[in-house]
Amino acid sequence: MKAPDNPFFARALVNRIWAHYMGVGIVHPVDDFSLGNPASNDALLDALAKDFLEHKFDFRHIERVIVNSRTYQLSAKTNDTNKFDRVNYAHSYIRPMIAEAVVDVLNSALGTSETFGKEVKPGAKAVEVGASQFQNPALAYTFRIFGRPPRTTACDCERTMEPALPQKLFLMTDDKLLAKFNAPGGRLQTLIKSNKSDEETLDELFLATLTRLPTAQDRKYFADHRKMAGTRREAIIDTMWALINTREFILNH
Repeated sequence: MKAPDNPFFARALVNRIWAHYMGVGIVHPVDDFSLGNPASNDALLDALAKDFLEHKFDFRHIERVIVNSRTYQLSAKTNDTNKFDRVNYAHSYIRPMIAEAVVDVLNSALGTSETFGKEVKPGAKAVEVGASQFQNPALAYTFRIFGRPPRTTACDCERTMEPALPQKLFLMTDDKLLAKFNAPGGRLQTLIKSNKSDEETLDELFLATLTRLPTAQDRKYFADHRKMAGTRREAIIDTMWALINTREFILNH
């Protein structure tokens, strides 16, 4: 497969890597290389495949090339000239996170961790856990509703990436997720017990979830809610709950 004169292997692999980071492959669907489904940019696909081959199929190298590109770093905000573009990468495409990433970002935001199974080292991320190592049935539902496949077939279509109502209900009401709000060593309980001001607390909540500082409007909403909330604890928990239920948190953009 890795023979330099094989015209298919490198193109297929870089196309899958590109699709993972961009949300859509240069050939899309990624497993449909055919004359009836040409690449959106054949020169780009050839250039990436050539670079991949020259670096002896180094995945980390080609990932760095892609994520350091201007294309990958484009904003999802559109203008009149590119708002309907779906093939030329004129802007970033908003897309759901994979199930493993959802589990990881929730734990990162809440300052908690998961126990995946005896074979998995403590502190591991969901994206690091192979299907054969996963032994925690409590997380099976989360993975399933966010599209992680049971690995019963070899088809790429087995993983679903479409948003669905159970995902929103999970973020709003799942008892195991909400229990993490009260985890003794978690971010929220640490903030509640800290001497940080309301402004500093809000900054940390936004950085932990949306990786940005709150806007003036965000600060006003928080200040208004802080006055209405019965306690500081209630205001902090309500704010975190609201943030993880935003599209800005749960979508790649």
